[in-house]
Amino acid sequence: MLNAVALHAILDVDEFLFSCLTPIKIQHVMHSLEPMHVNYSRKRSQCETLAHFAFVSAAVVLAYFLLVGPLTDSMLAVKRELCGGNQSFVVSYNRNTQVTHGFATANAGARDDGQLSVSELAVKKHIGISPETTPGEIPDYILFSGSRAAFDTDRQRDMTEQAAAYPFCIETQLLKEGALLNGDAEMQPVAKILLRNAGLALGYEMASSCAQLSSMCNRSDAALLRLVCGETCGCVDPLASPWYKVTAQGCSTACLYEAEVLSVNVSCEDDETGRHWKEFWNLYEEAVSGHYGDEVTQTSLWYTVNQTIQGMLSQGCAYLHTEPQDFVTGATWCEGMPDLFKPLASICPQTCGCSDFTDVLPSYCPSSCNP
Repeated sequence: MLNAVALHAILDVDEFLFSCLTPIKIQHVMHSLEPMHVNYSRKRSQCETLAHFAFVSAAVVLAYFLLVGPLTDSMLAVKRELCGGNQSFVVSYNRNTQVTHGFATANAGARDDGQLSVSELAVKKHIGISPETTPGEIPDYILFSGSRAAFDTDRQRDMTEQAAAYPFCIETQLLKEGALLNGDAEMQPVAKILLRNAGLALGYEMASSCAQLSSMCNRSDAALLRLVCGETCGCVDPLASPWYKVTAQGCSTACLYEAEVLSVNVSCEDDETGRHWKEFWNLYEEAVSGHYGDEVTQTSLWYTVNQTIQGMLSQGCAYLHTEPQDFVTGATWCEGMPDLFKPLASICPQTCGCSDFTDVLPSYCPSSCNP
């Protein structure tokens, strides 16, 4: 009964559409047609079925070869161009030397931790494909340059140049509450972006203060952290461990100048106890290995170097007379190494002869030893 009602409704709709959409003349012609007698048989039914099947099959095949097939080939071609081949490298063109340089990277799919790289995370935070990745007024990680020339300069600047680029110590003059530039509308956002980048480079997302990252200051890959958090990382402390207290390792020129000013109040006497002497030698293996990228303990020099370390720990500053130079870096201990550590004359000024000069004090000696 229900089926009959539904069928009747469909027929009524069909008749209504026919009456509305078909021209009157055609309707009259169709009504004047004589009924046609059709003989139904098993053979005729099978022929009709075969014809319908052939028509549908042909339509599907044509749709595949004319539409789906070409579209599939195009998508595969795009995939090969974007995702195919060797992707475990990056290249950059140096306009000054006119050489294209490359660097082999780890395949994202083969990473042990399965995590995104620093650049990938920075881009993901800024592309705006979801509410979580829609950037605010200030980007989370990307520090945008004002022009193409500035972009090229920023991209190629090394840490020594970056450390000299700021005329003030970022943490003491900008980030600290009550500092001279704290809250500056132009510089504060830049400092926050740099701080978040420093944390991200060390595996800490969205860092908001130097205190959160203080335990990572002595890592070899924490140069940006030392640049932003100069006070927390000891760059402004004349008695801090000499490791990394140079511009090449992130301590800004301004922060080191603050330390130099404070060094006037430090006595010109050897002091292994209060000036991180043991800490310096205990960190030797980690610092040198991190700087060169190879384990120093695996080199043929390690036996000799280890003897030097033990001698320094047991005999103090006096052992600098026995081993005045590092076997691995070639640096003279008293004079320091501009790429890695500040002079040990800050700990052992007497042993390094800083009180023996009556005219001009060498640059590696502390200011308190001025005659």
